[in-house]
Amino acid sequence: MEEEDKLILENEIGVAVGRAVSHWIKKNEITDPVLVQANVMNPTCYIDDTGISHTGSVVVVNCHIVDIDEDDDDDY
Repeated sequence: MEEEDKLILENEIGVAVGRAVSHWIKKNEITDPVLVQANVMNPTCYIDDTGISHTGSVVVVNCHIVDIDEDDDDDY
């Protein structure tokens, strides 16, 4: 696969992941910063949350709410 094609695919996946995370943030009314990790896996077969089986690549997105404690500012 050409480098240009890989870049296009990375951008397409990035847009899809961004939309999914944005939807999750709005749905759960998250106001804190979020750390997002996306992994592309190539399972031989997987079953989605509706019970339908699929083959091929799957993108797993983990979102972690980042707890920033504003009281931790130390003055030196």
